[in-house]
Amino acid sequence: MSFTSAISKGGSRHLSAESSAPSFSRDEWVTGQDLSPAAKLPMVEDDGDDHNHDLPNSHNPRRAGRLLLRRVLVAVVVLVVAVGAAGSVYVASLPSVSGARSRVVDLLSDHHDPVGHPPLPSRLARAMVAAEDSHFWSNYAVNVGWGIGQAMYHLLRYPGEDPGGSTIDQQVAKLLYHPAQQGWEATLADIGLGIKLDLSYSKVQILEMYMNAAYYGNHLYGYEAAAEGYFCEIPSRLTWGQASLLAGVIQAPGAYDPFVHLALARQAEKYVLHRLVAVGALTPREAAAAWRSPLGLHACSPGRPS
Repeated sequence: MSFTSAISKGGSRHLSAESSAPSFSRDEWVTGQDLSPAAKLPMVEDDGDDHNHDLPNSHNPRRAGRLLLRRVLVAVVVLVVAVGAAGSVYVASLPSVSGARSRVVDLLSDHHDPVGHPPLPSRLARAMVAAEDSHFWSNYAVNVGWGIGQAMYHLLRYPGEDPGGSTIDQQVAKLLYHPAQQGWEATLADIGLGIKLDLSYSKVQILEMYMNAAYYGNHLYGYEAAAEGYFCEIPSRLTWGQASLLAGVIQAPGAYDPFVHLALARQAEKYVLHRLVAVGALTPREAAAAWRSPLGLHACSPGRPS
C-alpha cells in the first residue's frame, strides 16, 4: 500500500501523562429597485384587472429579503476579490522557494547528518502525516484553508501566543526560511511561503523536505540520522512502534527525548499509534501489537547517547 494514499481525518496533538498501554478497543475507534414607503408608484388605469402585483413594492418582505441577500452576496464577493488580490501581492513579495531543497541539504550538511533520499520510508511517512497534518494529501485549497483556519483559531483561543506552523507546508517554510522567528508576522510568512511551496513542489517532495529538515533531538537532524541515532537502523526497516516514536518526538524533542524521558516518549508514540488507527493506516489490533513490541532503543553512531 503506497503511503501517498493515506489521508487522515484530523485530531488533537495533546498527549496524556498516563503511561499505561491503550486498549485500542474496536468500540473506541469505530465510530430592482428599492423604493421607500413615501415613494410614489406609477399611475395606472384601473380596468378591473389587478395589474399592481407587477409593480415594485417596498412593503413586500420576500422581495426586501431577496434584495438584502443579493447585496450581501455582492459585498462578500467584492471582499473576497479584494483580500485575494492583496494576498497575491503579499505572496509575490516573499522570497522565492526555488532553492528550498538546496536549503535542506545545507542544513543537514551544517550538522554533519546524511540526507534521506526517495523513496521515503512508508511507515515513517504515514506516521508523520497522521500526527502532523491530517489534511496534507488534500487538494491545495483545502490544505491552505485548513492551515489558515488553525492559525485563526489559535489567535482567538490563545491571544498573544505564537501559533507556530499548522500544515506541513507551513512547517517546511518555517524550518527553512525563518526558524528563529515567532509571532504573527512569521506565521503570515509561513502561510505565504507554504502556498509557494505547494505550487512549486509535489506533495511527496514537500514531505521529503519536512522529514529531512526536522529536528529529532539529541543533535539528530533528518530521518536518516534519527533512525540510526535512536535504533541503529535504516529508515526503511523501522517498525510501526519505532516510526511512531520518531513522529511523536519531533513535536517536542527535548521533552520527549527517549534516552531521558522514556515514559513521555512512549506517550508520544501512543498518540501517533492512535492517529494511525484514526486514519485507517492500522487496525486497533495492529496498533496494540506495535505498542507491545520492543522498541529496540539504542544508539550506534559515534557521539550519540548510549
